[in-house]
Amino acid sequence: LDLSNSSASSYVVGTIYDTSNNPTVNGSKVPGTLAADGTVTTTITGLITGQTYYYATFVTLQGKVTQYGEVKSFTATDAQVATGEAASVTAATAVIAGAIGNTPESLGDATAGFLLYNNEEDIVEKGIPVAAEITDGVAFATVLDGLLPGTTYYYRAFVQVGDAVVLAGETMSFTTEKQVMEYVDLGLSSGTKWAKWNIGAEKENEIGALMRYSDQTGLMTSLDPADYLNVDIAGTENDNLYKLDIDENGSNKTVMPTKEQLFELISETSQTVEVVDGVEGIRFTAENGNSIFLPYTGYVEATDVQSESAGYYWAGDVNEENGVYANSMTLDGSAKLGVTARPLALAIRPVQK
Repeated sequence: LDLSNSSASSYVVGTIYDTSNNPTVNGSKVPGTLAADGTVTTTITGLITGQTYYYATFVTLQGKVTQYGEVKSFTATDAQVATGEAASVTAATAVIAGAIGNTPESLGDATAGFLLYNNEEDIVEKGIPVAAEITDGVAFATVLDGLLPGTTYYYRAFVQVGDAVVLAGETMSFTTEKQVMEYVDLGLSSGTKWAKWNIGAEKENEIGALMRYSDQTGLMTSLDPADYLNVDIAGTENDNLYKLDIDENGSNKTVMPTKEQLFELISETSQTVEVVDGVEGIRFTAENGNSIFLPYTGYVEATDVQSESAGYYWAGDVNEENGVYANSMTLDGSAKLGVTARPLALAIRPVQK
């Protein structure tokens, strides 16, 4: 990193590699190229299929001082990977498949999966890895859930051997179906009706999609608050749900709840912990006898799911005291209002007026 003030003749970058697990001792050095962002790219030829190689990035300054990066490994393979068509697509789920062609025995303990993103151009750089199960050493597939209705997703299959990835040449896509949401009249003072299930769910006990504040794709993973809007978004064009194909998107749109609507839900209903088809959550029961069930969801930090034994739900407005946070509701034996950092991914239970 940061060789911008050095002339190109004063350093050499590249990769050192060997079949031993300590390539920096007696490995072979191959010069590479340095991009403006610090990425070093090296092409190595003459490898043997089935052989595991260990490698590290290096930089040599003034021909005297050499620094090495972390040692990683790959197994050379001539395996080919293909991306298959999506199947069983609903408003919130889809099955995607791939296959390994020209499969050598040397592939060994390989893992397979897909890169998933909201556009084709950035899928290699920004795609979210989704694991899949290999069957018969060739085919692999996975069920995607928590998808957003009326949304186009792009995916590309890959197989990983060690630290190296064999990426399919083609990217495929599918578009989820429109969703008609069911709403429950809890007889609340404001007249607000609450959806029967979460966004990205098709049953009341499903977690659905966990989304960052103002992320309309549901696929962002950045932990930088600057990447998320610091304004109230409920019912605006910045609402997480604004672009989704729900309920014809008429004048009475499906939107995120506000802090006031969450408070009304808590204060004008009774709450009891309940288990629905094996999923724990809290049922909110109104005086008119109607109720809604909100499952415990956990939350996602970057790509890691946390606190699955509690539920976390967004409000569509920022915290007045600290804009790093937006208002939210936490379910943990009881229901209470709180705040959550905007880069964390929470569930959304939408409303209609």
